[in-house]
Amino acid sequence: METEPHHTDPRYYERDYALDRLIMLSDGVFAIAMTLMALEVHPNGPWTHTLAGLRDAILGPFLAFFWSFFGTGIFWTTHRRTFGRFTRSDGVLTLINLVLLGQITLIPVATRLLTELSALQQAALLAYLSLYGALGVTFAVMWLYAWRARIMSAPQPGPAAVIVVALTLTFIPVTMTALGLLSNFPGKGWLPLLMPVVYGSTLVLRRLADRIDGRHARVALPAPGAADKVDAKPA
Repeated sequence: METEPHHTDPRYYERDYALDRLIMLSDGVFAIAMTLMALEVHPNGPWTHTLAGLRDAILGPFLAFFWSFFGTGIFWTTHRRTFGRFTRSDGVLTLINLVLLGQITLIPVATRLLTELSALQQAALLAYLSLYGALGVTFAVMWLYAWRARIMSAPQPGPAAVIVVALTLTFIPVTMTALGLLSNFPGKGWLPLLMPVVYGSTLVLRRLADRIDGRHARVALPAPGAADKVDAKPA
């Protein structure tokens, strides 16, 4: 009868419960925020109680909900992938994540601005995109801190890759959401077609950054056998 192997190394049983709790809290906040967005999908103002009237009255709120859900989904995916690289948590990471979650809880409020303040549509759109921009900056700060504090799992990304990822976290979510929201304006329906171009450019930049980091790493490493030649003593 086989038994489970006995591990004498205490590190085998180590687990960062602080990181687990942080992830669970984050998932809960994301889930609640994304659910609350659906409450804004209702006719904005009076309607004629016809199918066509309902379509016209609910189209704006539904589009606001759709792009809010889409943008928050990007943030959640980014959060999941980013925290998948972390090996532990500390006080600074917890504080940055709490700031991030506070911003996430404001997305339903910003969505209501888009659906109700039609007279201030431009101001509401600016406030909405500013919130997404702030979220991107917070994500970038979290990523840079984790790299600096060396709480990422191996292999550690190089400096060029870290910079590209930080810029991606800062600009991609707000850019994607802006393309979607601005497509609702007359004559701007083609803007979402730029989304694959924007995403593809980030992949190109990431590959370029990996090549730069790899080239610098090869320059920094000594040539094979060089150490043996230096340490070798003449017979």
